[in-house]
Amino acid sequence: LKNIVKRSLYKTPSTTLIRNFKPADPPGLEAFGKYLEEKFYSQYIVENRSHDLQKDRNDQLSGRLTKFRNEVVPWLSSVRDLKGVSILEIGCGTGSSTVSLAEQGANVTALDVDEASLMVAKKRMELYGLSAEFVLGNGEKVDTLFINKHFDIILFPATLEHMTYQERVNCLRSAYRMMQKGDLLVTVETPNRLWFYDFHTAYLPFYFWLPEELAFDYSKYSKRNNFKEIYKDHNAEKMLHFIRRGRGVSFHDFEIAFEDMSTMPVISSMEGYSKNPAFRFLTDRLKSRGYFTYKKFIWKLSPHHHEGFFEPWLDLIFKKIK
Repeated sequence: LKNIVKRSLYKTPSTTLIRNFKPADPPGLEAFGKYLEEKFYSQYIVENRSHDLQKDRNDQLSGRLTKFRNEVVPWLSSVRDLKGVSILEIGCGTGSSTVSLAEQGANVTALDVDEASLMVAKKRMELYGLSAEFVLGNGEKVDTLFINKHFDIILFPATLEHMTYQERVNCLRSAYRMMQKGDLLVTVETPNRLWFYDFHTAYLPFYFWLPEELAFDYSKYSKRNNFKEIYKDHNAEKMLHFIRRGRGVSFHDFEIAFEDMSTMPVISSMEGYSKNPAFRFLTDRLKSRGYFTYKKFIWKLSPHHHEGFFEPWLDLIFKKIK
């Protein structure tokens, strides 16, 4: 019944996309899970044993790949066929998004600052029999790292919120400088600074609205394990660690980075794409309490911005038109 309702209210992957999903054999997946624990989770186990390792491990093992296959890839494909397209992933993490793009025929260059994550991503690609180019590097310097290379799509998969403000603006500017007319820039799973509740980091109301020092101190009221107990001592190292756990982003960051938003309009949001237009009046009201009312309120205050800037998550596709 749940699947029938979902198919009626939301769009699902086409048969063509599903045919391209690469299977992973169970023994190989089990071996990869052990490799993931060894290379990626050992630090978390040492830092804090109350961390919900099993839940996060399952998300890294298969949950994120499922999300990208069922939600992100169909959305991207609705704007541009991924077969043969060159994609730069800035912040590929452990490679779930990389697999979902490569199996659809995209030529992926995956960048990350964390060597351990890249090692896991490479192993994941081997598991699914796929290939990509992996690069260890900083997203702020993509325009110089790839000075003679062109990408049709630049993707930020759950990346921007883990940067400092200056890193984020520099990274977006670098990406913008690389782009040619008609190229796309995509953000996925970026929490909206304007939203009234933080579903991403602290699970607290109005948390993204707070200045960083106040948010740091207020983190003790979070019910999230491996978070509230960490940020007690004020120093530069702890503050940077705190920011990297995830802060909100809003249309302001993009306006500062792009300077002239008319050259980089938003042409699609994942929330807008995924809803069946005939049932949108219902899907909007099935969201968490207050969603529809609050979204209408903040959008009304800035109606010249795309609707996608007023969702809880900034899942947006920008297109360079000049």
